[in-house]
Amino acid sequence: METLLKVTDAARALGVSGETVRRWVREGRIRAVQTPSGHLRIPQDEIDRVRKGESGTGDAETPTRSANRAIQQKREAVELARLEIELGRTRREQEDLEEDRSRRRQERLAAQQRASTEEKTRLAELRRGQEAEREARQWEQLQAAEDQKRRQATAEAARRRQEFLDQQATLTIAALPSWASPGDQLKVLEVLMQGLKEVPTNSSRSLLETIREGVIERGLRMSRWKRMAESEARSTWGISDRQAVLHAILVVLKGLDQDNTDDTDVQHAIDRVIRQFKQVESKKHAVEQGIAYASSYLHRLRQNCFLPTSMPSDSLSERYRSRLRTALESELQGNEDAEAVKEKVEQVIDEILGL
Repeated sequence: METLLKVTDAARALGVSGETVRRWVREGRIRAVQTPSGHLRIPQDEIDRVRKGESGTGDAETPTRSANRAIQQKREAVELARLEIELGRTRREQEDLEEDRSRRRQERLAAQQRASTEEKTRLAELRRGQEAEREARQWEQLQAAEDQKRRQATAEAARRRQEFLDQQATLTIAALPSWASPGDQLKVLEVLMQGLKEVPTNSSRSLLETIREGVIERGLRMSRWKRMAESEARSTWGISDRQAVLHAILVVLKGLDQDNTDDTDVQHAIDRVIRQFKQVESKKHAVEQGIAYASSYLHRLRQNCFLPTSMPSDSLSERYRSRLRTALESELQGNEDAEAVKEKVEQVIDEILGL
């Protein structure tokens, strides 16, 4: 590859100015090569030729010179093509670089836009969350205020209700006859509280007076009935749990129609409860008598050789007492005499033992 010199370097080598070199090129005295960018380059051969005094024009064309010129032209064409290829490669590299820069710039812009959108979304969600929290706090405050108002209203209503009940209790106690005992007063107040459960506090005075009159009458009647029940329970013989009798009588008396029941009906109800308890006690006593008789009956069976001698004397308590008790409780009525109980025991034991 031939050496190419810039115009300034060629002028320095020839001892002339750069403008002279450019003029010689225009006049054809010096051969020059133009780069793709438009700059002139002077081959080193032309510099050497000028120094030797050879003329680029006017001499006779020789075959050697013609061949050299043709070779030189080919070289220049090849160099020009190489330069064009390098220039094209440089341009493509620059274009690729610009395209890569543009792509990266677009990616950065897209990333910035995504980040901005995500930030806006996050801020929007944060604001919505803050708004929701603020609304929730406001709603809770309103609910708390409403609950406080309801509690205050409930407390005020309860206070007024209690004042109303206390007032009615005071008026009712004041209206009781002078002979009423403390027990009568308690019973009347109990009936009063039951009667005023559904009565509003703003009821008319006449209605409340009517209620108090009925309460006093029913309360005194219930107090009198309770004394009758207590007296009958204390004077009852043959029953072990008198407190249970009294409780049962009071339960029955509460179920009576107070407005259509007189003392005779109450006495009949008390007698009926007492009879039922006595019947239960009698039945229990008969069952215990039967179990006590069973041991002697088994002993007699053993003596009469109806039972093997290997059977222990307490075999009833170990194997058959529960079955015997269940059978007697279901068979006995409580009004049997001693002989009937013994007969029933012997029958049950014979069935259990398979005799």
